Amino acid sequence: MKKLTIIPIAIGIMLFSVNVFAQTNAEMKKHYETYYLQMKKQGDVQGVIDALTHLNVIKPNQSRLDTLAVFYMNEGRHIQALNTIGIELKSDDSDMAVEVKAVSLQALNQPERALEHYEVLFKRKPNALVAYELADLKVQMNGTPIMM
Repeated sequence: MKKLTIIPIAIGIMLFSVNVFAQTNAEMKKHYETYYLQMKKQGDVQGVIDALTHLNVIKPNQSRLDTLAVFYMNEGRHIQALNTIGIELKSDDSDMAVEVKAVSLQALNQPERALEHYEVLFKRKPNALVAYELADLKVQMNGTPIMM
């Protein structure tokens, strides 16, 4: 009988202690924002990725997802970059997201898919680098060499 009364008391104490030490979402958000700044200051890319991931779990934000995808892309982790923001072409994608998709798809040897993203990027902000990538992809896909 003694054991039956001790068990509920022990469970009650454990639940109470968990509640006392639990952090609110606001506290966790503040913690990971501080952690993000520190990791950025130290140049710890994996730490930055971890912080952005936690911040997105706590409070999802599209611009933060785009930034996270850029960090993945810059680390050569193209599949993770695309898993973060998707591969489909959306009209409301930021320029950053379109560029991540284009570069990552190209790096993953998906020239047809990369081409459509580069075309959108070129329509939004034409520049020589994007024009070069477009031309290069078209040559790769058609298999015709450029005559000089």
